[in-house]
Amino acid sequence: MQWVKVFMTLYILSTFSSTVAAAEEFQVCNYEKVDELISVVQDDFYKIRMPRWEKDSEVLGTQKPDLIFDKNNITGSDVILLPFIAGGIQHKKEYFALYKCRDGNIEYSSGNFAPLK
Repeated sequence: MQWVKVFMTLYILSTFSSTVAAAEEFQVCNYEKVDELISVVQDDFYKIRMPRWEKDSEVLGTQKPDLIFDKNNITGSDVILLPFIAGGIQHKKEYFALYKCRDGNIEYSSGNFAPLK
């Protein structure tokens, strides 16, 4: 069911006509650089989401996992898709953050846990 949400999210984002790839440094919403938006998502993830997502914290083994953002796949215009991986002590998990430029709201979708190799 989670992958259906991810697929639908990616499909919706692909329909936006003015999609820009983050491989080229570009202004995103009200931020000068992609790194500024990544910092906003990291702050939200650590301070608001992880304390509420007890199962994720438990399986990852920490409330502050290492976050690795895939800058080459950050896309969007009015809604920005930021894929990243959260790596914990024994497991990792893929997440997709959707940042809405209009109101600064961030929503998340995620994949399954995978053992670290």
